Amino acid sequence: EPGQYDVICSRGSLPKKHPGNIWFVSLVEQNCERYIQAEGKMAKSIIVSEILDIVRKNSPRGGFVKMDDDGRWCETGDHL
Repeated sequence: EPGQYDVICSRGSLPKKHPGNIWFVSLVEQNCERYIQAEGKMAKSIIVSEILDIVRKNSPRGGFVKMDDDGRWCETGDHL
């Protein structure tokens, strides 16, 4: 099962209600103004990387998870 800081990468009500997804949305919202104010692609990419690093550091599973075809939860890596 995904932990409290894992972000479930899928559709439906489970991800919307999961504590990790709610926390992730909060992180994004907290950094939204910084992102809008950032000039250039590199500055914006750094902000995104910081958010991803926070999620990954708080989750022993890797942060971003999805259910595989066998019904097991697995880390998505950098690509879905």
